[in-house]
Amino acid sequence: MKSLKIYVLMFTIMSFLFLPSLNAQENQLNKSDEEITKEVQKKIKDNLYYTVFDWVTVKTDNGVVTLDGYVHLPWAKRYFEKFATETEGVKSVSDNIVKISGPDDIRYRAVRAIYGNWLFQNYRLMKDPPVHIIVINSKVILEGTVQSEVEKGWASTLLEWNTNAGKIENNLAVEKS
Repeated sequence: MKSLKIYVLMFTIMSFLFLPSLNAQENQLNKSDEEITKEVQKKIKDNLYYTVFDWVTVKTDNGVVTLDGYVHLPWAKRYFEKFATETEGVKSVSDNIVKISGPDDIRYRAVRAIYGNWLFQNYRLMKDPPVHIIVINSKVILEGTVQSEVEKGWASTLLEWNTNAGKIENNLAVEKS
């Protein structure tokens, strides 16, 4: 009888010791879709290999993460998918990122035209510059955000004047003040 009391006492003590850690793990696995999206997006944007030549968006629905966009480095697609897969609360990952290739001269002329212009000076030293330049063959796609319609229009004009792009698609969003 005495040994049974000891076992019950030990079980009770052990339950109180391990119960908080089990609840913490359960709470981490029950992250909201918004929390998962923000965490995955932060991991991608904070990465050294995520540059102005890449554009990746993250959406989460019931723990299923969908990655969309473009990368210019061959290994970046797998790399960013790994970030999403290793994030707590993620059930699965749908990777729709496209590995793109385009002429480097168009890519470099475009980045110099935009970030070398006085209107975009305040953007060029940011950790994640807001204007991303995607080059697919001779087509240039602008993604990201700017502060005004003038900046949006000027970005397209700079590319028309300074690159040999066959087509320019301006998807820049204007921030609302």
